[in-house]
Amino acid sequence: METIINQEKISQYLSIIKTNIENDNINGYYNIVAKLLELVYGYNFINTNDIYPNYPAIDLADNERRISVQVTSDNSIEKINRTFEVFKNSKEKLIDKYDRIIFFMIKGKLPQYDGRKIKNKGINFNKCTDIIDYSWKCMKCGNTEFEKDQFQATGGNFAKIFDVQNKKFITVSCTKCGYTEMYKTGTDAGMNILDFLMN
Repeated sequence: METIINQEKISQYLSIIKTNIENDNINGYYNIVAKLLELVYGYNFINTNDIYPNYPAIDLADNERRISVQVTSDNSIEKINRTFEVFKNSKEKLIDKYDRIIFFMIKGKLPQYDGRKIKNKGINFNKCTDIIDYSWKCMKCGNTEFEKDQFQATGGNFAKIFDVQNKKFITVSCTKCGYTEMYKTGTDAGMNILDFLMN
């Protein structure tokens, strides 16, 4: 199923997260963060705490893509290293099941992380892309201010013949350097069916 970027849902999820952060209540975040990451990146996470409470090292897992997530309010390097240690040595053999750990810092990331102090030996990890929070940051220059926009494009034979723009995209552009991320939104199912029949 295609990922649908729904700005209203994302805003709602972020508001719920922010409200709960202010009340220091981490329980119940996992499903909200899972849905948020699904909307943005297309992951299909399960809540590992539904398998059993206090599941070791990770809170979310996409078994198909072999990606795991630690959702935490502790944004310290010590927390990251403790998670790696448990991940490597767990009886669940997480290191054999998942190729990547993402840390979702619900209280926000530190301004920077010293890669020399992160002990991820044997675990695929990139401090720039695998530590995320609810704020946007330009991957090119680090700026946190952005502009949103959207556009439509033609896709498929039917749409091309009748000049119908049935592909929709949302863009997020850095206000400093212009670096732009593009996210595909839902397409019109009727157009897709007509395109299929014309091929």
